[in-house]
Amino acid sequence: MKKTLLTLFLIALSCSTFGQSSPPAAEKLAKLYPLKKIVSLYHNDWVQRYYPKRIQEFKKEPLDFGEIVFIGNSITEGGKDRGARFGINHIRNRGIAGDGTDGVLKRLDEII
Repeated sequence: MKKTLLTLFLIALSCSTFGQSSPPAAEKLAKLYPLKKIVSLYHNDWVQRYYPKRIQEFKKEPLDFGEIVFIGNSITEGGKDRGARFGINHIRNRGIAGDGTDGVLKRLDEII
């Protein structure tokens, strides 16, 4: 009986502990996103103004561990809420219209 209770306790503890990530400190969180001054040389004028605005939106809604992330350009951003489309709650859209490979690479820290 004691062995069964101990096993159930350990399972419950592992589910509550390992299934969640602790929120990173504000400083660590800020380092996950490109700075306003870091804009791709390949972005046109419109994207250079839009890119930082979209990054600020991402900062307001940070990712949680285990979420599915769509990252890319306008095709990705235009997909809006993919969670509703697929019937999965933990899908996040990280598309930025006009973005290119170098912009996506600068944003991978948030996802990884």
